[in-house]
Amino acid sequence: MKYVLSPLFIIILTIIAPTMVKAQSPCANASGNVNVTEGHRAFTSFKNANKQLDLAETASAAGELLKMENNLKNAEKYIGYVLKKEPNADISELCQRLQALTGESASLSKNKADFASANYNFTFFIDNYQNFAAGTFENERFAEQNKVFDEVLNFDRKAMQSQMQSAEAQGKLDSQGKQLKQKLENLEQTLTTYQIPTNLYTMLDQVNNLDGVKKSKMSKRVLKVVRGFAAIGGDNQTLNDIKTAAENQLAAAEEELSAIYTGEFHKEHVNEIVFSKKPYKPGNEASVEINPVFEPGDAIYATIYFGATIMDAVGDPNTLSASGKPMGTGGEFTVRDASGLTLDRYFTDDDSGKNTTMLVYPGTNPSATTYQFVVVPNMDTGLKKAAKYKNITPLQMARGLSKETPRKKKWNAQVALVTAKTGAVLYKGSFEMDLSKGAGPKFYQDVELKQEQVFIAANTLPKAVSRNAGLEAQLLAIMNGQGFKEQFTRTIITKTWQVVQTPLEKYRIMHAAFPYKTPEGKCGYLEFVFRSDYVGGWSKARKDGGRIMKERVTCDKVN
Repeated sequence: MKYVLSPLFIIILTIIAPTMVKAQSPCANASGNVNVTEGHRAFTSFKNANKQLDLAETASAAGELLKMENNLKNAEKYIGYVLKKEPNADISELCQRLQALTGESASLSKNKADFASANYNFTFFIDNYQNFAAGTFENERFAEQNKVFDEVLNFDRKAMQSQMQSAEAQGKLDSQGKQLKQKLENLEQTLTTYQIPTNLYTMLDQVNNLDGVKKSKMSKRVLKVVRGFAAIGGDNQTLNDIKTAAENQLAAAEEELSAIYTGEFHKEHVNEIVFSKKPYKPGNEASVEINPVFEPGDAIYATIYFGATIMDAVGDPNTLSASGKPMGTGGEFTVRDASGLTLDRYFTDDDSGKNTTMLVYPGTNPSATTYQFVVVPNMDTGLKKAAKYKNITPLQMARGLSKETPRKKKWNAQVALVTAKTGAVLYKGSFEMDLSKGAGPKFYQDVELKQEQVFIAANTLPKAVSRNAGLEAQLLAIMNGQGFKEQFTRTIITKTWQVVQTPLEKYRIMHAAFPYKTPEGKCGYLEFVFRSDYVGGWSKARKDGGRIMKERVTCDKVN
């Protein structure tokens, strides 16, 4: 088959073809034997080539790289003109000078780049050493900053000093090189000017009474920063003293953590959350699959690996409420997808206002250094303890999955805690759920409906703090005349009258709960505030605002 090139393609090829082939240096074939002297037609170009080389030598002596490079480029161009006019011209001397000066140019260029790069790195490091020591840059988005830090740590001080001495001996140490020399030779002055020892010691002091994880991380980062300064300024007693202090703190931290870790897995995942389909004993992680892809039918258990005891990392799980009941301890538990939507965002009328919580239940060993809890239940998951302490988190998570689209999705989980021992810590982990498998989202709808009965069965009606048949009948009549779909069966006074006196008014308030039944057969109770104003005498009680509590209970408790 014959192919015909279009006229347009030929024109384009003609234009771009010369740029597609790198021009060969005129000195590549410098083998002519014709001397170019005055009067020869190539003499002017020959003379201009020499002039540009002279200028290049002057620029080289002054360390003016850009001028030198421009002069060499012009010299090469004029040598080319010489050969065009006299192909057999003897250009050997010109080429020797060009090649020698090109080498000097490359050396000057390398020095300029090396000095500028090192100077920039050191300036950035000195300006940001506290950010490095504090862990501010421990994030993927700070890759460039960490690259600079690594270059400082790997800096070859002796080689750079040799390179600078050579440049200085030739009188070609530029302004960047002079600034760099100051940094390399005057580290002690830099340390004093920027109060670097004081600042690093302060950072070590700030974590000295915190948990081993914080002490370990801080001491390691400070040691790394000390290495950075040592790479710049060489051996220095001030730095050695800081190094000793950081090493001592690190040793103390590691000794403390050795009593915290349940094994190597704990050490590798400290302050993290991992997920499994069933509970396991920390230290025996090999008995389960950690962070699998979950499917409908699976329960999801979370295990947090603390860097301190539960007492120090969370609080005392056996703390008593104001009424003297054990209440547990914990923190906000958040599960979000990549777009930021939370898994517990589907509240019902019954549970609105209740937080999703990682609750450490009463009776938990406060000396334990890990904690395991149910994130998402399945049909067989035991939730009696969650129901007893009204932790509806497992129900909210099951409800969330029941409303998701049937596909695989990654969920990012975190628990935010602040204690005196650990400071602020964000415990993080992630899991994947593939709702395209099995029964899909509906499985977790069925789970919620079944497990909800455990919570309802555990709920009880509030206890009456006093009895007043007349008042109870009056309040019940008020409530059943409000138009609620719930049919209220009786009144439970939960807080007796309390008088409130202000400059403008005098009134009293009380609380009462009302067990109810609905036409659908659901039972529970609502609690409200009632108010009575003083107008020479106390007015008739009236409902003041919306409900303050709603809870489901089994219907046998309402009758």
